[in-house]
Amino acid sequence: FTSGAAFVYERNQGGTNNWGLVKKLMPTAPGGSSDGFGLSVALHNDLILVGAQGDDAVADNNGAAWLYQRNRGGANQWNIAARLSAEPVENGRLFGLAVAIANDSLILGAPQDDEAGPDTGAAFVRRAGSYEFWVESTGLPAGQDLTGSDSDQDGVPNLVEFMLGTNPRLAASRTQPNTAFDRSTRRLYLGFAKPSYPQGGWMAAASVFPTARSSKTPPPFLGPNGAAPRRTGP
Repeated sequence: FTSGAAFVYERNQGGTNNWGLVKKLMPTAPGGSSDGFGLSVALHNDLILVGAQGDDAVADNNGAAWLYQRNRGGANQWNIAARLSAEPVENGRLFGLAVAIANDSLILGAPQDDEAGPDTGAAFVRRAGSYEFWVESTGLPAGQDLTGSDSDQDGVPNLVEFMLGTNPRLAASRTQPNTAFDRSTRRLYLGFAKPSYPQGGWMAAASVFPTARSSKTPPPFLGPNGAAPRRTGP
């Protein structure tokens, strides 16, 4: 298969002013031959976006793109943070023929998208910190009421798991406190148990932490280890 590849070089890698190879980037589970992975590439800070407009994994030439993050899985490593595609699937869309990054915004071109007319084309925008990006990159099934659904049936809605940075398909990933989401105010409440200190300790058992905190804004999807960092506050 000629699925393609991309190569990351850095200055001073292997010597002063030497541009040495740091990592060869390749797609996971290539969809077939002539995927075109690496035909389009964008770099911003610690993110690299690589398009593969001929990816056939979900439909013939529907296309795909891979987002790589530096220091993910180790110092100076460039490993996959997410695989992006377009829904609903469509033959010949060529999603990822052109890609760009600006801060945490990802833009992906699909010159033969048919939504506005045959081969009219479209551009897709993803925010690396958005709930929708998190849904796509965690592999949750499309077509659900994703804000209210509970993929692992653990009683914690997917939106709450996004806020907490836990795995929506693995109930065992949660050791967090009790949670409640108020849809009317869009507030997430986290209930923390009061800490217990031994008698004579440096602090008596008291209301050291508030019993509820709220979060209005979802945290960024990408943390130092690839998981969403936890965040609470007004």
